[in-house]
Amino acid sequence: MSEYYCHGCAVKNGLVKPTITASLTGSAYQLEKFIKHTAPTENYAINSVFDTADYGKYRDYTISGALSGCVEIDNEGRSNIL
Repeated sequence: MSEYYCHGCAVKNGLVKPTITASLTGSAYQLEKFIKHTAPTENYAINSVFDTADYGKYRDYTISGALSGCVEIDNEGRSNIL
């Protein structure tokens, strides 16, 4: 059964990294996520796709979701920001 945590508790428990708003493409990992979600390819089995590749909108969606949503730890131990 999945477990759910508010964003603050998930950060405190080390389940997710804190949201850093300065740059969401500043590391190779962040850039890969930006490309994965805004310009998907067949390399990924599952994609959530934003309706635009505009960085400003991606940043706003990502920060808003991270700060107002919750974190689910699913049955396979994966962290999902909802």
